[in-house]
Amino acid sequence: VDEGQLRLFYQPKVNLRTGEVVGVEALIRWQHPDRGLLPPEAFLPNTDGHLLGLEIGDWVIETVLAQISAWKRQQLDLTVSLNISGAQLQQPDFMAGLKAALARHPTVSPDRLQMEVLETNALEDIEQVSNVMRSCRELGVSFSLDDFGTGYSSLIYLKRLPVSQIKIDQTFVRGMVNDADDQAILQGVLAMARAFQLEVIAEGVETVAHCEALLRLGYELAQGFCIARPMPASELPHWCAEWQTKPRWREAQAIDLDSNELKPGSPPRLTRQAGAGQGGLQQLHVHRLGDEVVHAGRQAGGTVFRARVGRHRDDRHFIQRRRQLADGARCGDAVELGHLHV
Repeated sequence: VDEGQLRLFYQPKVNLRTGEVVGVEALIRWQHPDRGLLPPEAFLPNTDGHLLGLEIGDWVIETVLAQISAWKRQQLDLTVSLNISGAQLQQPDFMAGLKAALARHPTVSPDRLQMEVLETNALEDIEQVSNVMRSCRELGVSFSLDDFGTGYSSLIYLKRLPVSQIKIDQTFVRGMVNDADDQAILQGVLAMARAFQLEVIAEGVETVAHCEALLRLGYELAQGFCIARPMPASELPHWCAEWQTKPRWREAQAIDLDSNELKPGSPPRLTRQAGAGQGGLQQLHVHRLGDEVVHAGRQAGGTVFRARVGRHRDDRHFIQRRRQLADGARCGDAVELGHLHV
């Protein structure tokens, strides 16, 4: 840090359908004098639990704000997200430090800063973190729940942390083209995000096939190598000026979970109405996705959306246990809370 060897690269996030560049994620690198440019996994784990990790976090915030200001002078107005650790959020002086950093960059609107909270971090005091996040939101800073589906308590975090976006982990995205389980998980997460009125973005989008499969499932926001690799700040304005989505992506139709009308281009779907079931759950329709079946329903009153995933066999539906996202407890939580049946 003191020797100025840290670098930030920026990876675009786009709307696949409209082509809009909705933001970028700041990703740290170490320009090592002997070993060259090192990715974060080569050095950041060694800073966990140490003061150095907090210093690096402060450096990232300061550098991102300075870069937003610099891009703004170039007529490039972008939201930039950065990864924030649970340890940093739980520092007593975090809010004071953030306000001071924003004050040093008065041309930067706080709503251009987004913080990604890693779900793989265990938050020791979730109430404190939630209060800090609410204070940040009052300033205009937003939050995203990163690596969704791989961490400690997805639904608990989703319920108690004031996030506006969830980022589905690349583990599920990368395998979705050929893995029906991953497709089913993505469909369920999207339904859950809609229930919580949250934006959802897919990361790890590596190929055109991934992009098109995501659009069919209803995902529009994406980030990954198929769109752009992380790049130095100096290269981003040119990339933004040149980026265009593919014409066929603009016309891609998604499975519609809120309508009984079959949209052109959607996978074949069986539709039926059913009476209210357990807990007032009303099944609206059934989607076929390969040999997977997605049962979509809405609780009486329209307040909660639920998705049930099963495998189709001989025109009979049964619930198959989904791959556990991290451990059996969290899958059990999902079932118990009723937001996702696995």
